[in-house]
Amino acid sequence: MTVAAPVSAWTGIAPTDTTAVVIATIPTALRSRPRMTHSVSMGGRFRRNRNYDQPCRQWPTSTGRSGRIGAARRSVDNSRSGRLGSSGTGSGTGSRDLAEDPMARVTIAQVAAAAGVSKATASRALNDHPDVGAGAVARVRAAARNLGFVPSASAVRLARGSQRTVGLLVSSLAWPWMLQVLGGVAAEAEARGFTLVLQTLSRGEKSLTAFLHQVQSNAIDGIVAIEPPGGLPALTELHERRGLPIVMIDDRVSRPRFPSVATTNERGAYEVARHLAETGARRIGVITGPPEYTFCAERDRGWRRALREHGIELRDELVLRTDMSDRRSYDATGELLARDPDLDAVLAVGDVVALAALRRLREDGVRVPDDVAVVGFDDIPAAALAVPSLTTVRQPMYAMGEVAVRLLIDLIGGAAAPAEPLVTPTELIVRESSTRH
Repeated sequence: MTVAAPVSAWTGIAPTDTTAVVIATIPTALRSRPRMTHSVSMGGRFRRNRNYDQPCRQWPTSTGRSGRIGAARRSVDNSRSGRLGSSGTGSGTGSRDLAEDPMARVTIAQVAAAAGVSKATASRALNDHPDVGAGAVARVRAAARNLGFVPSASAVRLARGSQRTVGLLVSSLAWPWMLQVLGGVAAEAEARGFTLVLQTLSRGEKSLTAFLHQVQSNAIDGIVAIEPPGGLPALTELHERRGLPIVMIDDRVSRPRFPSVATTNERGAYEVARHLAETGARRIGVITGPPEYTFCAERDRGWRRALREHGIELRDELVLRTDMSDRRSYDATGELLARDPDLDAVLAVGDVVALAALRRLREDGVRVPDDVAVVGFDDIPAAALAVPSLTTVRQPMYAMGEVAVRLLIDLIGGAAAPAEPLVTPTELIVRESSTRH
């Protein structure tokens, strides 16, 4: 199996107009630096695990036909659709009136009839074939839009032919947990016999455009995405108009129109805040992220609920929002100390934030955890190596990557999309940074 990845992501060399090279993709490759070459072939076998309850314990049951992507039929204007018979002319008898059956799936024949073209022409127009005139394309797309037509994943697969290739789209590999996601995605894709194409957005819009060209050339059967900034409109277009299966691993903003894999942010935050309260912390500061990020809101709810149960209310002046970078988190820790010299705990929205807080406290001569306890969220590898080691909430990022690929490949095969996000549970990891003696 292979992964296409930007050169700069692995070598530090600035990218050129060629955005990707092929590198080894078995998980061991994620722990070693590949040689500068365009193709590296490595062997390796991985255990195949198709059981949805491992590691995802809350995998939902099938939703049936009505749960298929886009299966819910929007209301139809009878003046446009008419009664569509088997002849596909719009005037046949013995057919169902779509308005009388709002759950009926609109077919390509009905779109073709409404546009006044053949089924073959309608199909080619919706799949951007160059041999269809602009006028016909416009009529077909208008008819599809008016009728609420959404191509099924299985029909798209039959029309295009499966390449057994999936894409992973991420904004960058800079976040420490990103390689854990990549490891799970790569291992599961290889176990299912799929090639993996990795695309980062190191060049912003240019990188996204290059990746979309690959997708539109039918080189990729589906995408796992950790939603890139500014990429949602393009992903929505691919998913809803072209019927491309897309699975989100991204809880920054709720995207109910996409199948997704999530984790228990609120529960994890509740558990770590309860742990702080049970160790005696009372004057607690918070360093969190932008309020529009769903995970920040969920963790905030979890912290506050746990603390209220212990008679503690967070003071507004001790809740600081940052961009979650190391620099801003370091500065925010100093600001918390200035606002409350008797501060006895810091709740950090992520481990990168918490590690910056540990550094600032150490430099200011504050003992952790004796003077101020610190807790994080994510359980990145550096958390266990910190001095003192960091109490945190473990997000199963590797497992989330595995689950996302299983779901994506099933969707490529025509399976029904789950009605709710697939949830992988968090786990409280207690270490030295919160354990007072």
